[in-house]
Amino acid sequence: MTNCELLDEIFAEMYQRYSKKLYKMIFNMTKDAFLAEDIVQETFIKAFCKMETIIDSEKIGAWLTVIAKRTAIDYLRKENRYLISPLEDGQLFVETINNSVEQAAEFMEIMEAVQLQISGWDSAKRNVFLLKSFYGLKEEEISQQMNIKTGTIKTWIFRSRKCLKEQLRGKLY
Repeated sequence: MTNCELLDEIFAEMYQRYSKKLYKMIFNMTKDAFLAEDIVQETFIKAFCKMETIIDSEKIGAWLTVIAKRTAIDYLRKENRYLISPLEDGQLFVETINNSVEQAAEFMEIMEAVQLQISGWDSAKRNVFLLKSFYGLKEEEISQQMNIKTGTIKTWIFRSRKCLKEQLRGKLY
């Protein structure tokens, strides 16, 4: 088997293993199925061009995730769309580019209310909520990343959503 054939085989396996996960994540960011497919394709093209830079094969999933997120952010900037992203400390920020002031103000008001409510939560529960709601990860993926039982993750997500809904009822609109 030649180096090119081996590289093609590795790349095909990578695509099969990670494409669905990346698609779900990007779809949650863009809310557009066709755009999510395009961004996933572009992610793998970028990854293929830089495959020689990957040192630790254990971190390919994380590497692809970063490429996909950055590609989606770049596209959303070009298309003047909203992007919701959790910051490292759990705060939320919103990028709005050339959108109406009213839409941006309304969206910021909602996001500030959400941020205020979740800032008082336990950090583990807040992180679970952010990983599920903003990154679109499955409960099983969150469970593996945080080393918490899947049942606990599901309970926290259900209770977090219920709590947030109750806390925000009446505060908005």
